[in-house]
Formats: sequence, C-alpha cells, structure tokens
Amino acid sequence: MFVSVLQTDQTTQNEVRNILDDNDGDIVLNAAKIVDTMYENMATKFQEKLDIISIKLNDQQQLMEKLQVRVEDQEWYSRTFCLQLMGFPEEKNEDTTSKLADFIFNTLGVEMSVEDTENSHRVGQYQNSKTRAFIARFFSRPFRSSILRSLYILRQVNSSIFVYEDIAKFTYELWKKERANLEGDKKKNIIVYNGRLFHRQLNDTFAIVK
Repeated sequence: MFVSVLQTDQTTQNEVRNILDDNDGDIVLNAAKIVDTMYENMATKFQEKLDIISIKLNDQQQLMEKLQVRVEDQEWYSRTFCLQLMGFPEEKNEDTTSKLADFIFNTLGVEMSVEDTENSHRVGQYQNSKTRAFIARFFSRPFRSSILRSLYILRQVNSSIFVYEDIAKFTYELWKKERANLEGDKKKNIIVYNGRLFHRQLNDTFAIVK
C-alpha cells in the first residue's frame, strides 16, 4: 500500500522529497517522518473516497425514498376506486357484484347496477370457519364516495355488514402501529379517509399521520 501511494500520489512524492532535501537525503534518520507523512496522506485519500461513497449512498437513498413515495401515491390513487366489505355470507359460485349491488341499493339506498362495478372478488384463501371479506372496484370515484357518505345507515340499523376504504399494506401497517399506541376509545381517533391516515385531535381537527 505504501509503495502504491509513493508511486502514484504526487503530493506524497513531493512531501517525501522535501523531507529528504531538508535532511541531507538520509532516509534512515527520516524514516519515521516519512512514514507519518505517508500515513496522513493515505488517511486523507481514504477519507476523500469515503466521503464520495457516502454522498453517492445518500443520493441513492433519497432517490429510493422518492421512488417509494411515487409507488405509494400510485397505489393510493388506484385504491381510491375500491371498497372492502366484510360480513357477507359466503356461498359457492356466488356473484359478489350482484350481492354488492343489492346491498347498496336495498340497504344504503344508493342507486347502483352491476355495470357500476369494474370488478369484485373475495380476499384470501377459502376457509370453512371464516367468512372472507371482498373487495369491489368501481368505475367512478364520486360513486364510491356516495357509498361512503351513506354508511351511517349501517349504524342506524345495527347491520352486521362493515364497509371500509381499501388501503395499501403500508397504510394498514401504520394504522395498526398508531392504534397500538392508544388505549380504549382513543383508538377510534385513528381514521382512514381517501386512503390517507389521520389522527383526530382534541379540537376535532385532523392531523395527517406520516
């Protein structure tokens, strides 16, 4: 390593030459000073390389964070067309879209036909002892919003059906984390609206959860 530095680094070469010139060219008497000089220059070179690597890693980290935000935003937008529903009895060869249309019209009073739904399906693998939720994707976001505005009816009739905004996995994990930090009814202050997570404050304002 010393040989390489001495052969390739002009600064080290000049400093070693100056040391020898000032001391009659006696390498033995000036060996310690030469070694110290080479160590210092090597350390400087290493630090410069480390700084460059650190800057590149930081740039890559920032790029990854920007890409992650972009992916999350795209997934968030996609899911703003969807709702997740729980509590519907599961039947073999069922038509979830027809079930959904009947429920929304007859229970929520929102006019809907099967043509308003792009797709719907159960979530997860079938289990005899568990009724799976299903996800519905609508063609129109305003139509989806009209359903959300009508959900108060479910509380009035004490329905066993639950309707939620379909949220991305990272939002769901954050939702669980935030709720875990609260006790009792305070957990209800963590809500999802349009795919975003909010914390209801004491003055009934909402702060977005990052």
